[in-house]
Amino acid sequence: MLTDHPTRRRHRSSESDDQDTPINFCYAILMLFMFLSCLLKMKPRTRIGLMWFYVMSASVLAGVFVYRHYDDISLSVSPTDMRLLDSISMELCSSVYIRAPSNFSVYSLSTQPKISGTFTFSKTMSNNIQYQYFTKWKYFHLSGTIANVYVCGELGLKFVIIKGADNFQDWIETEDCGTCTKHEYYLRQCDTGSQYQHFYVNVAESGDYYYVIINGAIDESTKHVDTEFIMTETRYDVSKGVEVCTNISLCNVELSYESKSVIIEMTEQGDFDSTVHISSTPRAYVYILLFVVFPIILGTLFTYIILRCARKCRSASQNERESDIFTVSNNERGFENPNFRLTLAPPSYREAPPSYEEVMAEQRENNS
Repeated sequence: MLTDHPTRRRHRSSESDDQDTPINFCYAILMLFMFLSCLLKMKPRTRIGLMWFYVMSASVLAGVFVYRHYDDISLSVSPTDMRLLDSISMELCSSVYIRAPSNFSVYSLSTQPKISGTFTFSKTMSNNIQYQYFTKWKYFHLSGTIANVYVCGELGLKFVIIKGADNFQDWIETEDCGTCTKHEYYLRQCDTGSQYQHFYVNVAESGDYYYVIINGAIDESTKHVDTEFIMTETRYDVSKGVEVCTNISLCNVELSYESKSVIIEMTEQGDFDSTVHISSTPRAYVYILLFVVFPIILGTLFTYIILRCARKCRSASQNERESDIFTVSNNERGFENPNFRLTLAPPSYREAPPSYEEVMAEQRENNS
C-alpha cells in the first residue's frame, strides 16, 4: 500500500555561515601551503612535529571516512529492479552483506555487465489521493526499457514523469523546477469501463524514473485513480556470472580480486521504493597500507626535506655572521665578536729576504 506524500513544497534557505565557508577553507589551504613551503618561520623541530601531526591526523580521518562510507550503504529499490552495485569497492572490501525487506537474487561477475535480453511484467494499483497530496511509483530502468502506463483518473489530477532522485527532490522543494520534469499530463475524466489514458516511455538512459500523480483539483476533493504498468524491461546478461544468492532477503557476498561487479535483482513481489542495506567488511591489509604505511613513508620524506632545508638555511646564516665587521667601542673592553676569525700569515716578499750575515754586515757599516 503506497503512502501519500504532501505536495506543499518548502523553499531552500541560505544561511550567512555558508558564505564564510569558502573563505575559511581558502585560508586553511593558504596556511597549509605556507607551512609546507617553509614560508611560516618556526624551528625545524616544531615544523617536523606539526608535519607529523597533520599527516597522521589526515590519515586517520581519511581512514575513518572511507570505512564509514562503505560500512553502511542504502539503496532504494522497487519490484523487478535490476541494479549494478557500483557503490561498493572491490579493492577495499573483502565481502558485503546485503539485507532487504523483500526477496532478491545476487550475481557476481568477473567483467562489467552488458545489457542483453528483456523481461515483461505488469502491475495494477488503485489509489485515493487527497487534495494537494500525491502518490508515486519509482522504477530503476535500464536503457532500452519500454514503459507503458495506463491511467484512469478524474479531473484535477496531473500525471508527472521525473527522471532522477535529485530532480524528484527539486520538484518537491520548489514551485517550478524547470527542466526537472520529463513529462506532465493533465488527466481527463475516466469512468469505470472507459478507455484508460496511455502514456509511453522509451528509456534512453539508465536511472530512476518516478511516476507521480498529484491531486490539484479546484474543488479540493479526494480523487480516485487506477493505474496499470506494463513494462518491457531490459536486463543485464548474467549468464557468465555466479549466482551467489537466489530469492532470499539476506545474502553475504565474498569479493575476490577477480570480482568486477555485483548485481542485485529484485523479485516482482515487494514494496515500491523500499530500502536495501549493504554493509561491507574491509580488507585489513589494504587499509594498513593506505592509511598507515603510506603516511609514514610520506612523513619520513617530508622530514628529510625539512632537515635539508634547515641545514642549508643554517649554513647560509652562519656564513653571513662570519663576514660581519664590528665597530670597536670607546671603552676599554670594546665589543666582542666570537664568530670573527683572524688568520695570521707571514708577509710576502717579491724578492728573497736578506740573510743574517748580510743584515749584521749592514748594521756594522752603519755603526762605523
